[in-house]
Amino acid sequence: MEDSFDWNKVIKKEAKSNDNKELGEIQGTEYNYLVVERGLVNKEFFYIPKDLVENYDGKTVNFKISEEEIEKKYVNKDNLFEKSTSDSNSKY
Repeated sequence: MEDSFDWNKVIKKEAKSNDNKELGEIQGTEYNYLVVERGLVNKEFFYIPKDLVENYDGKTVNFKISEEEIEKKYVNKDNLFEKSTSDSNSKY
């Protein structure tokens, strides 16, 4: 993705892994990460580095790695993300 990409465009969009698995909905950005929320009751949050984005088609953000890799490396069940302190207005 371009350095000048406006990451606010992907908030509330769907996220998918490179094996076409649905990861959830992007809730915001924090530093160089996209925060993805999955689940209704037992929520999981993934903090996935922006440099792992393969493409964005206007509806879905597709990542370069598999769901399994994301679940192993980037899950955070406690969700440290807080919308009031996020850098969602930045263009990292």
